[in-house]
Order: sequence, then structure tokens, then C-alpha cells
Amino acid sequence: MLGGSVGTSLLNTIFAAAVTSYLTAHLAAARLSGRHALTGLALAHSYDIAFWWIAGIFAGGAVICGALLRRGPLNQKRPPFPQTTG
Repeated sequence: MLGGSVGTSLLNTIFAAAVTSYLTAHLAAARLSGRHALTGLALAHSYDIAFWWIAGIFAGGAVICGALLRRGPLNQKRPPFPQTTG
């Protein structure tokens, strides 16, 4: 549960920062294209940014998990069963 809440808050922070930076960088274009168009473009851009960040995080996690896994079967060495004569 902790990982889900931290991941959601991290993606929300990345999304909000991308919206803010896009709006401040393209504020002059709002006079030409309109405020609603700029808002839509900012939201679409921030969805793209958040998607690529999460794709990178998942890819990094896959590389780390792949590096931690062992090759081959997991054999457990058990002592042999005692021989009973009977």
C-alpha cells in the first residue's frame, strides 16, 4: 500500500510540474490560440511526460530485478532418507 501511494503522489507531482512548466513556457501563445487550447495542450503534454517517467521507472525496475535473479533451477539439498530394512 505504501508503494502505491508513494507512486501515485510521485506521478501527480511530475504531472503538476509538467503542466506548470508548459503553461509558463507557452503563455505568450495563449493570446494566439486561446486559453482553452493552451490548457488542453498543457494537459496532453504533461500526460506524455508522466507516461515516459513511469515507463523509465518500470524499465529500471525490470533491469534491477533481472540482475537480482539467479539462473538455473532452485535445487534444495536435502539429506537422503534413512534406509530402513524390513
